[in-house]
Amino acid sequence: MRMNLIVFTIFLFSTVYPLENKSLFDSEKVKEYEKISMSNLNPAIFYNLGLYYSINTNVGKAILNLKRAYYLSPYDREIKLAFENERKKLDYPLFTFQPSLLEEIFAFPFNFAGINVIALIGIVLLSTGSLGITLLYFYGGYNRKKTFTILSIILFFTGIIYVASAVVRYNITFDKREAVIINQSEIYDSISENPIQIASLPAGMECKIIKEEGEYFLILTVNGKEGWLKTNNVERLW
Repeated sequence: MRMNLIVFTIFLFSTVYPLENKSLFDSEKVKEYEKISMSNLNPAIFYNLGLYYSINTNVGKAILNLKRAYYLSPYDREIKLAFENERKKLDYPLFTFQPSLLEEIFAFPFNFAGINVIALIGIVLLSTGSLGITLLYFYGGYNRKKTFTILSIILFFTGIIYVASAVVRYNITFDKREAVIINQSEIYDSISENPIQIASLPAGMECKIIKEEGEYFLILTVNGKEGWLKTNNVERLW
């Protein structure tokens, strides 16, 4: 819980980095981005890294970083397009979950911006409503200032809803089970001395980590393959 709060705080106050043209990359800039990426959690950093690995034909690292960028900023069309284009390099069908129009309409007030912006809006509304209610409590006038009272209460509860929405989105975005296979790998039915190979998976295959035992992960891929492979062939999103 404490670690989640630390990561959430870092995410709220992350530095803004521009989206760059892939022709501007050099090895030193990539090293800088790799060094600061997980402590900054800025979508543009992961987007830039994804483009670099894409043009260097490292599909695993490209999808890993572009998926991070997409999760952090799912409404950025440029990031979404780059992520989709990288996914198309795999021979597997794409697995996307598009919300219905009705779901988008209901969700819009709470997802029109990034998690950090939604959280800050919630904090401002909550603080403003709390201040209004506090002033009314100490100086009286609940009945005489009904409009101000109602407005303060609305701001207070709207702030709670926005903060709660940001927390829910945060927990979904930073799911510790999310991972990407970064090296072409075989998965096996067990980690015994004579395991049976289930499938060969390409770099860039997205998966979820179900269990960890020593140097092995039990994973479930997006196309339904479940099996064991070494941890050095998989990288968690977060």
